[in-house]
Amino acid sequence: MMVYDQLDQYLQDHKLLYEYQSGFQSAFLTDTCLVHLTDYLNQEQDKGSYVGMVLLDLQKAFDTVDHGILIQKLKAL
Repeated sequence: MMVYDQLDQYLQDHKLLYEYQSGFQSAFLTDTCLVHLTDYLNQEQDKGSYVGMVLLDLQKAFDTVDHGILIQKLKAL
């Protein structure tokens, strides 16, 4: 838990997360993201805009990450 707390504090202090980032933030759930997205899409449709989405399943994405490169990038941050 100590590593999570330190990482969370670092990300917050340096504003490295998107305002509506649902992962890695205790105050936001998946539902929060879906509500924000639904509201945005509805607002754009009400304006007459065309809206669409591209959805990616990244469930196994971390398995494909080169851990050496990841460590270098984390050190750079």
